[in-house]
Amino acid sequence: MIRLSRLSLVGVFCMLVVPAPADATEATGSTAVVERDIDFASRILPILTRHGCNSGGCHGAGGGAGQNGFYLSLFGFEPVKDHARIAEAARGRFLDFAAPDESLLLQKPSGIYPHGGGIRLPAESASYATLRRWIAAGAPLGDPDKYPVTSIDVEPAARVVRPGESVRIKVTAVYENGTREDVTDTCRFESNDAGVAAVDAEGTGLVTAGTVPGDVAIVVRYRDQCGFMSLTIPRQSRSPAKFPAPANFIDTQTFAKMEQMGVGPAAPADDGAFLRRMMVDVGGRVPTAEEAAAFLADPAPGKRAAWVDRVLDSGDYATTFADKWVVLLRSNREVAGFAATNALHQWLRQAFQDNMPYDAFVRALLTASGATGENPAVGWWRSQQSLNNKDFATNAAERVKDVAEDSAMLFLGQRIACAKCHQHPFDRWSQADYHAYAAYFARVQVKPSVGLAGTRIVHGRGDARIQHPSSGESLGPRPLGGAAVEIAPDEDPRQRLADWVTSPDNPDFARAIVNRMWAHFFGRGLVDPEDDLRETNPPSNPALLDALAADFVAHRFDLKHLVRTICASATYQAGSTPDEFNRDDTRNFSRHLPRRLKAEVLLDAIDALAGTRTTFKDVPVATRAMELPDDRSGTTFLGVFNRQRGVAACECGRNSASPSLGQSLQLINADEIQGKLGATGSRAKRFAEEKSRSVDSRIEELFLAAYSRRPTDAELTDVRAHLDERQQSVPAYEDVIWVLINSKEFLFTR
Repeated sequence: MIRLSRLSLVGVFCMLVVPAPADATEATGSTAVVERDIDFASRILPILTRHGCNSGGCHGAGGGAGQNGFYLSLFGFEPVKDHARIAEAARGRFLDFAAPDESLLLQKPSGIYPHGGGIRLPAESASYATLRRWIAAGAPLGDPDKYPVTSIDVEPAARVVRPGESVRIKVTAVYENGTREDVTDTCRFESNDAGVAAVDAEGTGLVTAGTVPGDVAIVVRYRDQCGFMSLTIPRQSRSPAKFPAPANFIDTQTFAKMEQMGVGPAAPADDGAFLRRMMVDVGGRVPTAEEAAAFLADPAPGKRAAWVDRVLDSGDYATTFADKWVVLLRSNREVAGFAATNALHQWLRQAFQDNMPYDAFVRALLTASGATGENPAVGWWRSQQSLNNKDFATNAAERVKDVAEDSAMLFLGQRIACAKCHQHPFDRWSQADYHAYAAYFARVQVKPSVGLAGTRIVHGRGDARIQHPSSGESLGPRPLGGAAVEIAPDEDPRQRLADWVTSPDNPDFARAIVNRMWAHFFGRGLVDPEDDLRETNPPSNPALLDALAADFVAHRFDLKHLVRTICASATYQAGSTPDEFNRDDTRNFSRHLPRRLKAEVLLDAIDALAGTRTTFKDVPVATRAMELPDDRSGTTFLGVFNRQRGVAACECGRNSASPSLGQSLQLINADEIQGKLGATGSRAKRFAEEKSRSVDSRIEELFLAAYSRRPTDAELTDVRAHLDERQQSVPAYEDVIWVLINSKEFLFTR
C-alpha cells in the first residue's frame, strides 16, 4: 500500500520533460525537438520492445505465461495493462521509487541479479538511464493516446552494399499532428536473413552485410508501427553468362535483378525437360511416351507456346487447379459431407475449364448462398462452417473468424490471425481491424431445407456486428485498412466485401494471386511465404510483382493469360544446371530449381509408367489421384507423400523439398509399389510378351514415359545388357521400371 500511495502522489507531482512532439508544435517537415512529459507508452515501452523484454521468447510469451511470473503483452500492444503489471503488480516489487537503482526492473536486465535473458540493459546505457529517470519520476503512465504515431520513415529505404560493408539506419516517427521525431535509439531492428546481413547486438540500427550475396529486409519496429529497409549485396565476381533476348516483361524484370546481383541465367532447358516440367505444372501429369516423342520430333519454332495452349484447352489444366484449390479451400468430406465436397470439386473444374475470370471466381465463393445442389460454391462455406458439428450455434462466432482469416489470406495475401488476440507483431493490423473485417460474415447463417437440398447458407437479416474482445465496442463491417461502411439490415454485407476485395483498385487482390501462381510455377513466390504480403516481408523482385499484377488487371483477371505469360518467359524455360555464380541462388530465378512431383502427380506417374491404375474408394474406377475431390478417397501412398488433408488454407504441408525415410521405403519396398510392377496388364508383362518388337524401341518407350527423353547411348547399352542377361523376362522389365521410379530424374522436375 505504501508503494501504491507513493506511486499516486509522485505520478501527480513529479514529471520530467524529454525531447518529443507536443500537440502545440507545428509540423515543419523536419525532425522536431520539443518538450513533453515522460510517459510509459511512448518512452518506456519502446525500450522494453527494443531489448526484447516483451518478445515471444521472453516476458511476452503467449497465454499469459511470461517468464518467472512476470508477463507483458506481446511487443507492448497493451500499454495500460503493461504499466499496471510493472508498477502495481506483486505489491510493486519491480520498482523502488526512493532508490530507483534498487528496482528489479533495472537490476535484472542489467545483470546485478541473475536474469534468464542475460544482460539486456547495461548500467551505463542510455536505455538504463531513461528507465531510471522514469522510475524516479514515479513511473507515470501518461496518456497512451496523447502522442499517436501514424507512420515511421526508415532511411535509407534501400541500399546496395559490398560484402562486409555497414549501413546505419535512421528512423523518424511521424505523429498525428504532423511533427516528426528521431526515434532510432528506441527502435527494435531485426534481419529476416541474418546469414545475409545482421543487425548489431546493441540494436543501434547498424546493419552489416555478410559475405554471402543476396538481399534481405531489415524490419524496424517502433511502438505499433513497422517498417523496413531493403539491403542488397551483389556478387563481387560477376557472372559472364549471356542474357538471351527477353521473351516478355517477366524476363525484362528478372534479368535486371540478376544483372544487379551479378548472376546470370542458366542455359535454356532442353525440349524434354521443358515439356515434362510444363505438363506437370499446367496439366498435373507427366507426358505420355507418345506425347514426348511427338514433341521432340516437332521442328516448329513455336511448338512450346502451342503445347501450352494445348494443355490449357484440355481438361488436364482444369483438373490441376481444381486439385490445388480444394486444398486451399479446406474442402473435405469429414466436415462438409461427400456431396458438398464432390460438388465443389466439380464446380472448381468447370470454373477453370471455362476460364472464369478470377474476380468472378472469388466473388462466387465469398457470396455463396443456398444449398449444395443449387450452388456448389457453398461447399467452401460448408467446410468452413463445420455444419456437421451439432454444437454449431455455440461455436458460430469462432467459425466466422475462421472464414475471415481464410478469406484474407487466400484472396488478399494478408495473415490477420495474430490480430484476433493482439496487435499483429509484424503488420499494421489491430484487433479492431480484425473484428471489423470479420463482421462482414457475422450474419451468415445455416438454415434447414426441405427435401434433398439439405442445409442452406443464407444471410440473416439484421445488423452485422462483432464485439471487440478487449474494449467491448460493437464493430460493424470495415475493409482492412479502410473506413467503416453503412450496410442496411436487409443487405448481405458479403456483396460489399466482394466489391472491395475484387476491385481493380485493390492492389492486394491481384498481387496475392499472381504471387500464388508464381509460387506454383517456381516453387517459391516473389513474396515468400506466398500468402504473407505484408510490408515487412518485401518481394524479392518488387518491380516484377507490380508488373505481373498490372498485366493481370489489364487482362481482366484472366488466369489462362497469366499462365501463358509465365510459361512463355525465358525465366520459366531456363534449365536447372547451375554454374559457380548461380549455384546458391534461390531468390532471383536464375535457373530452375528441381521440385519433387507432388503426391497426386507422382502416384499417377507411377501408374502411367507401370501400366497400372490405382483404385480409390467412393469414385469411379478410372479416376486418377489428381481427380480426387479430397484426400479421403486416397491411399497410404498419398499420405506418406504429404497430400494435404484440407485442414489449413495453404499448401504449406506438402514439404516437397524434404524427402523422408517413409517416402524412400514406400518407393523401394512397399507392397503397393511392388504390386504395380507385375500386375495383370502391367507394362512389364506386356513388354516381355512383345517378341516381335525390338528391345531398343521398348527401352526408348520406357525412357520417354519416365523422363520425356530418349536414353543416352550408355543408358541404352546398360539396360539392354540387363534385359538380355535375364532373357527379356517379366522380372527383368520390372527391375528396369523399379529403377526408373526410384531415380531422382523421375521424382523431380528438371
